[in-house]
Amino acid sequence: MSGRFSMWIGIRYTGARQQNHFISFISLVSLLGLILGVVVLVTIVSVMNGFDRALRYSILEVIPHGVIQSSDHSIDLDNWLQLAATIEGQQQVQGTAPFIETQGMLTQRGSVNVVALYGILPEREGHVSIIPAHIERGSLADLREGRDGIVLGRELAYSLGVGVGDELTLIVPQPSKAGGSVLPKMVKVTLVATFRVGAELDYTLALMHVADIAGILMLEREVHGIRVQVDDLFTAPHIIRQTVAALGPDRYEGVDWTATYGDLFQTIGMEKTMMFLLLLLIVAIAAFNIVSGLIMLVDDKKADIAMLRTLGVSPATIMGIYVVQGSVIGIVGTLLGMVLGIVLAINITEIVAWFEQLLNLRVLGGTYFDSVPSDLRLTDLLLIFIVTIVISFVSTLYPAYRAAQLNPSEVLRTE
Repeated sequence: MSGRFSMWIGIRYTGARQQNHFISFISLVSLLGLILGVVVLVTIVSVMNGFDRALRYSILEVIPHGVIQSSDHSIDLDNWLQLAATIEGQQQVQGTAPFIETQGMLTQRGSVNVVALYGILPEREGHVSIIPAHIERGSLADLREGRDGIVLGRELAYSLGVGVGDELTLIVPQPSKAGGSVLPKMVKVTLVATFRVGAELDYTLALMHVADIAGILMLEREVHGIRVQVDDLFTAPHIIRQTVAALGPDRYEGVDWTATYGDLFQTIGMEKTMMFLLLLLIVAIAAFNIVSGLIMLVDDKKADIAMLRTLGVSPATIMGIYVVQGSVIGIVGTLLGMVLGIVLAINITEIVAWFEQLLNLRVLGGTYFDSVPSDLRLTDLLLIFIVTIVISFVSTLYPAYRAAQLNPSEVLRTE
């Protein structure tokens, strides 16, 4: 009964017009602050999720999820399919392809760019990479053995000032016959295609036929390893370990994507967490306004509290009244903020594009992204809702406790 009474009185107090307009103003500010905090939290977290997803797609779908290498670095290009069949026999392995990896420099008309040079089999690249689906000019099929063709990211080709069909010079390090020094080897290559995946790889990655790279590096038709694509990239470490165990850990070794890009995505996750905590300060400020408003309301309603106490209402019931009143503000503010935040997060790409057009600027100019991505996740929405409600509830406890501790005899004597 006391719980219903506390809820009824608390809701009536919340909806009632206050004689003290300043108290009403403080309550309105706390409500608006809570709405704003939740809107910002939902939107920013969703945008950071969008950037995280876009980076995962554009980077982790281009680089290998895992690599299987021979301990003695001797995987024959002509017989690699036998090893690939064993690897693809493992659960959750989606595809395989041989590769050679090295560093080099591309020069053209005085422009010089350092590149990560990959030797690939064009007909197998689609099994382990999204690059074939992102070719903009030319064709990956033109990357034929013996042609010394090369495929570059669009931005890299633009910085070198070359287009499809143009020749440029590739410089790769070549160990001397004596093995005591490294000499540069220069090769004329022809640009046969350009790609764009929307990541740093557009500026740094170059692809050639694996047989051509093997010839340039004098590898005698050997490859560095076999790239492995799995169904779920987060299970890649386990699957690579499992595959190496099946092949023989004394003969083969494996490396997964976490060894090369794991730190990057851990950093993104940490930045998201820090941003979440910092934005909670807005909610905390709104909660402080709830505390201030309730304390002022308790002082304003001292006579009402004293009369309720003389009628036999317990301190716990009085405390419940103000907990309900502050919680109503928290719940309403949180729900309105969630709704507005979800709407804003869903439409943030179009809103930013409209502002860019209106102000004639590029928000993401100089980055790998053309637009602001967004990715609403139910787990994040639930976390924001729960944390905000908890902060709002906790902020009501002290003012409610003060109301419950008022001495009715002293209040009525001074009123």
